[in-house]
Amino acid sequence: MATIVCGIDDSPAALEALRVASVLSARVDARLVLAHAAGSTAHRSGTQLLERAAHEHNPGAERRVEVGHPSDALARIAAEEAATLIVLGSRRRRLLRGRLGSGLAGDLAATAPCPVVVVPPPARR
Repeated sequence: MATIVCGIDDSPAALEALRVASVLSARVDARLVLAHAAGSTAHRSGTQLLERAAHEHNPGAERRVEVGHPSDALARIAAEEAATLIVLGSRRRRLLRGRLGSGLAGDLAATAPCPVVVVPPPARR
């Protein structure tokens, strides 16, 4: 079975990424794993964040919190979960060299065992 890992933090961009990851996982019948990278003292708050996000947007999603730098932790989770895709939100729409700006996505692209999809933020109204 395919697995999609969705990086979650407390930003609106992460919720947009979760929305897209939920739709993708339903369409291709893939497991959805919500992942959060926490500092060594923030494991509990990361767990609570994932619980809230899952409850509000995808109750069936699995949850993983790892301690460490976000790109390292998400790459590690993706490898351990045999992910076929990582989904992240972008905090800005501005294009940098023809791509959505996301330092985390750039770091992950170099180390992740699978493709990384960056979801743009919703258009401003």
